[in-house]
Amino acid sequence: MFGLKQTDISVIGLGPMGRALAKTLLNTGACVAVWNRTQAKSRQLMQQGAWLAENVSQALLTSPVILLNLTNYEVTHKVLAQADLPAGLQGKVIIQLATGTPEEARQLSTWVQQHGGHYLDGSIMCWPDSIGTKDAFILVSGSVTAYEKAQKQLAALAGEIIHLGEDPGTASAMDEANYCFWIAAVLGLTHGVRICESEGISLHAYKEMLIGGIPMITGQLNDVANTMINGDFSHTLASIFTYSGAVDRLVEQAESAQISTQFPRFAQQIFRQAIKAGHGNDDLAALIHVFRTASEKTEAIVSPLSLPVIPDNAEV
Repeated sequence: MFGLKQTDISVIGLGPMGRALAKTLLNTGACVAVWNRTQAKSRQLMQQGAWLAENVSQALLTSPVILLNLTNYEVTHKVLAQADLPAGLQGKVIIQLATGTPEEARQLSTWVQQHGGHYLDGSIMCWPDSIGTKDAFILVSGSVTAYEKAQKQLAALAGEIIHLGEDPGTASAMDEANYCFWIAAVLGLTHGVRICESEGISLHAYKEMLIGGIPMITGQLNDVANTMINGDFSHTLASIFTYSGAVDRLVEQAESAQISTQFPRFAQQIFRQAIKAGHGNDDLAALIHVFRTASEKTEAIVSPLSLPVIPDNAEV
């Protein structure tokens, strides 16, 4: 496109994270092009020196490196479909930072490669106000060529950038695995708060107890993870039978206090499935077997009367 301004990097999508990315790049002295469906979000960045692309085509053509930070992959495809790219994306680096599934990342990677570009999929593991600081952490996966070409720009955005390999779906998968832990932790915290509320216990005291126990919890998580990795579930200080009893008490307390039983009953279901499969005497890490079943289907929550009985000789 004759007369098109040449910039170092383009940021497409200017939500809170997109604006943080563009602002940080501007602060490093980079020449940054920006585009958003609503131009109002571009004004402050333009005052800081960003160049406003008139359309998606300009944003893609003006820079060798393009950051996509749109709502999701569906929106990303719709936005890219607007572009007029007679020469494709020849040699350009496309970095997708939206949340999605590993398969969506692979599909977009294929599209970028078909148009002559190099693709990286990224997961930002921090909040917008951490971008550009040593606390920022970004996972990327995909083309090694793309990673090498964009290394300078990526380094400006986060204290730690980890390239997980050439499969473009890996960063997304790792992000989803991280969400699993976080969501489960919040669900557990929420039910714990309801127990405290139902028993008149100070929520501040509960919070302080949890924070104080973080070193021990971290150590236990490390042990459980290592046991899953090495696959020997026979050595344990507290078996699935033992933990199952604790989960049963959570259900009993919830029923007695007339608070929601959804969280403890779900946990009870998982533990009972592990016991039914013969893992009652194994380490807590053996719960992984429930999630490795061939069907990957979750059984309906069962009533206490239909649950398997813990044998009297169980190692608890």
